[in-house]
Amino acid sequence: MNDFQFQGKKLVESTTHLPGVLETSPDNQMRDLKKIVHFDAFSGKTRYHLVMELLITHKSAIEYWRLNGKATVGRSHQQRRKPPASPYDMNAISRLHQEGLTYPIHVMVSDPGVRRTSKKVHSSLASQPLPEGCIINVGGGLLVASPEYCFFQMANELPFVKLLELGLELCGSYALPLQGVDYGEGPAAETRLYNRTPLTSKQRLTAFLARLKGLFNQRALTETLKYLADNSASPMETKLFLLLTLPYKSGGYGFEMPELNAKVIPSKTARSISSKRFFRCDLYWKDYDLAVEYDSSLKHLSPKELAADAMKRNSLSAMGVEVITVTSKQIQNTVQFQRTAKQLALNMDRRLRNNERPDFLKLHRELHNLLEL
Repeated sequence: MNDFQFQGKKLVESTTHLPGVLETSPDNQMRDLKKIVHFDAFSGKTRYHLVMELLITHKSAIEYWRLNGKATVGRSHQQRRKPPASPYDMNAISRLHQEGLTYPIHVMVSDPGVRRTSKKVHSSLASQPLPEGCIINVGGGLLVASPEYCFFQMANELPFVKLLELGLELCGSYALPLQGVDYGEGPAAETRLYNRTPLTSKQRLTAFLARLKGLFNQRALTETLKYLADNSASPMETKLFLLLTLPYKSGGYGFEMPELNAKVIPSKTARSISSKRFFRCDLYWKDYDLAVEYDSSLKHLSPKELAADAMKRNSLSAMGVEVITVTSKQIQNTVQFQRTAKQLALNMDRRLRNNERPDFLKLHRELHNLLEL
């Protein structure tokens, strides 16, 4: 039986109870139920199962993408633009929670008569068809708000800085872990949380916003997207990026936006030092020949890793690239981080202007708190 798939496992193991279906009109009922053909080998008869469709949105969709990643972003061949009108199956809601999604599960329906709100479910209404690309059919009757649509939905619920954190995650190669989910240990956990294919990009989000006219604050979100970038590789890289690039009024140091995990091709001289065909720099300002490397394990590198790190630095130095290392301790300490910012400004031949704002230290600490540093 072609049931919901969630992390490669069945989500719904039983058919929907038909009494619940009868709460809506027959037309809605048949449109929102997926007929599954199943051959019963024991009786020799073909039976039909009805699987109720379910559209999850907002934070629940974000959690789904964190668990499942790009592998399930198979853009449906059937262009679906309207949420289901039928009531949702509470068995499916419970299974979503068992797989790691937190209560209340956010769902979207198109019929106001079937909206329900409880400790387990929060439903929103979309009576008109949504713009193309808002809904992704991941199979077996489970519909999920696309990563792009999720981002703009969360704009109504998250403050500016937290929305940017979410955007950098969606455009990056990592996912935040969900509480209560067993990710394993070592390489197994890293595979599920890091080195992932980005769910979306700044360019895709910008293009998607144009489809949402009348649904969201276009001007405010266009301004928000200016501070996004692709390819962040970890939560701490995201925090470091925001601390350095957000404007003074938001508590940041207002530096020009660097490339994240930029691919740097070594020069001929650099190739004589290292056999690497290219290097990745966490934050890279090409115009200034300047790189910032976030080092989360400065005291725990193996001899082989230390040698590779030294070789990378020597190669970049041979190319005239200045490398500044920043540790988690420096990021978390506002005084030490200010020294890092001054060092960056010196290398860029610019002057920090944060002292011109008497309230900057207060704003910077508020930013630290928002970033949970």
